[in-house]
Amino acid sequence: MSDTDVMAVLNNLTKVLKRHLENGEIVRFGDFQIALSSEGVETENQFNVSLIKGSKVTFCPVRVLI
Repeated sequence: MSDTDVMAVLNNLTKVLKRHLENGEIVRFGDFQIALSSEGVETENQFNVSLIKGSKVTFCPVRVLI
């Protein structure tokens, strides 16, 4: 699959989402979350942002698009 293929799918997806939203429908697409990795500490008070070593955005799609 090429970058062009992916862009075409995303372009069509935005058109479909727009059409459903304009019709007042709720679109259940999925959930985005931020995942962090860090060094461990014994207590919450010992934790600070300098211990965070990485982050990523994860996406969990719904099983069926409505």
